[in-house]
Amino acid sequence: MAKGLVWNGVSTTDTPVVFLPITISATWRAATNGSSDTDYELIGPYVFRFEYYYLLKNGSLSDTPWDTSVGHSSVAGIEDVAAISACTAIIDPKSRVLLSDSDLTALAGRLPDFSTSMAAGGLLGQWQAALDGTTDLPRPAVSAIRLHERYFYLLPR
Repeated sequence: MAKGLVWNGVSTTDTPVVFLPITISATWRAATNGSSDTDYELIGPYVFRFEYYYLLKNGSLSDTPWDTSVGHSSVAGIEDVAAISACTAIIDPKSRVLLSDSDLTALAGRLPDFSTSMAAGGLLGQWQAALDGTTDLPRPAVSAIRLHERYFYLLPR
């Protein structure tokens, strides 16, 4: 699901976009409690896992959009970010019917979150390893899952 979230300073009443260590589940319970909410939209057809991280200008990967090695500890206009990487796991409609909702939820849970110890491409490598090691679900469905990673480069100031 996707929901438009406000940025810091936009509103004094709405909760702004968060960065670790604050989590979405702690800030927007409706996003993770499984209840219906008409404010949410699908991020894309048949996307069942989404993760993002930052490529900093110093070449490192980070779960926060600032470079602590130069003393930064807050967003400050994402001045330290060179690109944002978005990763998705997608299953096609014909293969989706082979899995129950609980199967798909369990499968999404096997795909690890980004960690700063990962190298570029490491997240998708771990996702693929998790899919390759899945033996308790129909193989045709699991083999039809496609993993994608895209870097969105930010223009320098």
